[in-house]
Amino acid sequence: PAYVATGSDGQVLTSAGAGQPCAFETVASLRQGVFVTKNAVQLIAHNTPTKVQFNIENYDPNGDFDNSSDFDYTVASGEGGVYLIHGSLNLLNLNADKIVTCMIYKNGSSLVGSGEYHASHTQSRGVSATVTAVLAEGDLITLWVYHNHGSNRETTSDVTLMRLCVQRIL
Repeated sequence: PAYVATGSDGQVLTSAGAGQPCAFETVASLRQGVFVTKNAVQLIAHNTPTKVQFNIENYDPNGDFDNSSDFDYTVASGEGGVYLIHGSLNLLNLNADKIVTCMIYKNGSSLVGSGEYHASHTQSRGVSATVTAVLAEGDLITLWVYHNHGSNRETTSDVTLMRLCVQRIL
């Protein structure tokens, strides 16, 4: 059996292929990405697509998410590639026979949306959307919400239900 030395902080175990010894190597750079959540209620107007204002950056090592004014993720210089994007939200007290939709936007246009038609009784409704997309330097990613309740509704302040994850995978 081959012996593998102990690695150090910031290294990963790599393989050169079958029959070759494994080795620890320093990671050149981590893939770009963010994980943001929301711990405050946001008022969402009836029949009005509204950008979700995430206020907590759980993971944003490069400062690519603006959580104070634009509430968007910006692809950094030199970081274009394939990204996995997931967003979820929860709207409180939606009436029966109404819709709530969440949409992932790229540069102001919808990439993907996911809706929930609620046909039972008044209750909170959660929706999510996921997409894999090719993003270029400077592209902006945001999460939007829409509903047709008939009057303004609020999002939950539960960080486990309000989230946006953007992760470069290639």
